[in-house]
This record gives sequence, structure tokens and C-alpha cells, in this order.
Amino acid sequence: MVSTNLKAFLKNISYTLVVNVISLLISLLTVLTLPKIMGVQEYSYWQLYLFYTTYIVFISIGWVDGVYLRYGGFKYDDLPKTILTSQFWSMVLYLLTIFSVLSLGVLYSSVDENKKFVLLATCVSGLIYICRVYLQYVLQSTNKIVEYAKILLIDRISFCTMIVLILILGEIGFKGLVIIDLLIKLITLIYAMFKCSDIIFGKLASIKETIKEILVNISVGIKLTIANFVGIFIIGIVRLGIEQNWDIETFGKVSFTLTVNNMVLGFINAIGLVIFPILCRMPSQFLSGIYINTRTVLIVPLLGILSIYYPLNIILSEWLPEYSMALHYMVLLFPIIIFESKMSLIITPYLNAMRKERILLMVNIIGVALSLIISFFSMFVLESLTIAIVSITFLLAFRCILAELYLANFLKINIKKDILLEVLICLIFIVCNWYITSLFSMVVYLIVYLLYIAFNKKRILDSINAVKKILKRSSTLQ
Repeated sequence: MVSTNLKAFLKNISYTLVVNVISLLISLLTVLTLPKIMGVQEYSYWQLYLFYTTYIVFISIGWVDGVYLRYGGFKYDDLPKTILTSQFWSMVLYLLTIFSVLSLGVLYSSVDENKKFVLLATCVSGLIYICRVYLQYVLQSTNKIVEYAKILLIDRISFCTMIVLILILGEIGFKGLVIIDLLIKLITLIYAMFKCSDIIFGKLASIKETIKEILVNISVGIKLTIANFVGIFIIGIVRLGIEQNWDIETFGKVSFTLTVNNMVLGFINAIGLVIFPILCRMPSQFLSGIYINTRTVLIVPLLGILSIYYPLNIILSEWLPEYSMALHYMVLLFPIIIFESKMSLIITPYLNAMRKERILLMVNIIGVALSLIISFFSMFVLESLTIAIVSITFLLAFRCILAELYLANFLKINIKKDILLEVLICLIFIVCNWYITSLFSMVVYLIVYLLYIAFNKKRILDSINAVKKILKRSSTLQ
């Protein structure tokens, strides 16, 4: 039984890694090609569409998250198919109603035609995407990771194919790209419906039972939905303020730098999805030791990843000279990788594992409150784009530090010196690259990084050995 479970586990790992490596390569292709062939304004409207679609998923008000949380751990064949069928079609009806009302509001609004197109497309995207996420969550929660990964793979490969066709055919406007994105979402939804055909085309539960299930799912999932919404809204407030107070080109250029960051973050987080659940299977009495060792092992490569900034800056400066302003600001945003990776790889999973969702929610709410205050002063009082961009890094760092200090207190460990040292290294990275030429600043940062490794060599090696033992032990728990 152990070998069978381990074989299935390794199969899930391989599919997850393959999909996310492909996603990283496609993201790199997208970052290098779209800004080049679309022009600044067209690319900026494309970024605005992506920005809006990030938030439209939360219109499910916890419904989808509730299904995921309630049926997590079920075997697919043991799912209450009748209930899930009713939930799916009830959700379709709900989304059609909501998005129809929103679309009518957009049609009769006074916004310019390009933004009107973006808003209408966002409504269509929301309808398709939320339905797809519902089915993806059913697959993911029942450990059908291969089928789940195939949906993402089809999405990414289809998008890559479209990008290649665009390169062959020549320029394309943002409207064409949005239509392509919607078509790909529709194709992957149809594929997901095919994989879950027994749910899509199954029998319906009674109206009374369906309504009861809807209310239960929403009540269970709403906390997680709000926490996720509030978390991404920390940056969203700043980005929305930039979009409202500066022109669309400025918004697009700032979004471009965040896209570069997210490209790197996406791959790091994917690796974390594979590695960290293994660590969470350990007995609770080992949580503190596991956390310290895992944290030590992870922070070394994370600090090293900051050095990617130098080749990226050189390549993108040569390839996209019209984005020189955005690349100048990229140094202010690049340390986000450190803090967001720590949140997604170790802090958030630990808080969730210990059922501390409320703490995560409160930390995010504090972050949003700070974001509102800082955004108001930076944009409306000081009218400083630089301060607005710096505030993104500050807010995400603050959220990470606050959450980790709470977690450390709960685990009864002291990591204040580690946090302080990591913040200091990030500040050195920012100051050097903001005020000093790229080559010299690279040398300075690499010296600081190597000194950090040298002074912590013994602890790093001890933690690596400890993590190896954890991995070996976890294989018997699959």
C-alpha cells in the first residue's frame, strides 16, 4: 500500500512540476513578446483586463471555496454527485444573473469605449472562469491532480500557440488578445466538463436541498474567500490608485514590472505546492523544528533569486527600451519575491494547518487598512509615483513580517534576528541598485549574499540534513 501511494504521489509531483515549468517558459515568452508587438497603450489595456479578472472570481462569495473545503479528502467516486450537479447549475444561473446586470450597467455607463470593452470582457471571463474553477476544485480536492494539471496545461499551451501565431501574423490589438483568452477559457471549461461529465449531466437534487447546500457552502467558504480577496487587494488598492491618477500607459508599465515578479513567483510557489505538504504531514510536536529548518533551507535560494534581477534588467532593457521607466522601478518591487514566497511556501500553509484562518484574515485586513492610508498620501497628497510603488513592497513585507511574528510566537520560536537580517539584505539590494550603477551594485549584493551564507554555513548545512530526514520520514506517511 505504501509503494502504491508513493507511486501515485510521485506521479502527481511530476505532473505538477511539468505543468509549472511549461507555465514559467510560456510566461517568459509572454513577457518578452507581448509588450514588444502590442505597443504600450494596447499592452496597458491588456494588463487592465488581467487586473479586473483577478478580482471578478470573488463574486462567487465563498461558494466555490466552500465546495473545495467541504469535499477535500473525498474520493471522486464517493462524492455526492446529485448535490454537486445541482450546485454547478445553480451557480451557472447565479453567475448569468449577476454578470447580465453588471454588463447592462457597463453598457449604459460613461466610460470610454476601450475600458467598456475591458469591463464587458471581464464579465464574460468571470462567468466562464468561475465555472471552470468549480470543476477544477472538485478534481483537486479529490486528489485527481493529473486531470487538474491537464486543464492548466491545455490553457497554457493554447495560449502559447496563439502567441506564436500572433508573432507570425504580425501585430494584434488588446481586443484580439482578450477574445483569444476568452476562447481558451471556454475550451478548457468544456474539457473540464467532459472530465466531470457525471457531475455536469447528472440528476438534480431537490430545490430545498440545493438551497440548503448553497448556504452551507457559502458559510464555510466565505472566510477563505474574504481572506484571499483582502490579501490581493493590498496591492490592488495601489494599482487601482495608479490607474485612476496616472494615465493608462503608466498603469501598464507598473503592471509590467509586477508581471515579471509574478513570473518568478509562480514557479517558486509551484515548487512549494509540491514540497511543503510533505512537511505538514509530520506530527504536531515537530512543527517548530520543521518550521525553523524549512525556513532556513528556503531563505538561502530565495535571497539568491534576487540576483536574477541583473540579467533580467539587461535583457529587458535591450529588448524593451520603451519600458525603461518600468525597469527602473523594478528594483523597488523585486524584493516582493522574498516576502511573498515566504508567505505562500511556509507561513500561510502553517496558519491553515493550525486552523488560524482568522489570523490570516486579520493580518490581511491590517495590510489593506495601511494600503488605503499610504495610497491616499502617496497619490493624492504627495502625488508621487515612486512612493506609491515603494509602498507595494513595504505593505507586502509588513504583512509577511506580522504574520510570521504571530506564527513564531505560537510555535514558541525566536526568529526576530533572522527577519531583521533578511530585511536589511533587501534594503541593501534596493539602495545599491537605485543609486549605483548595475555592475557595481551586482558585485556589492553578491558579496553581501556570500557573507550571509558564510556566517550561517553550519546552520544551513544542519537544516539541509534535517529536511532530508523529514522527507525520508514523510514518504512512509503517504
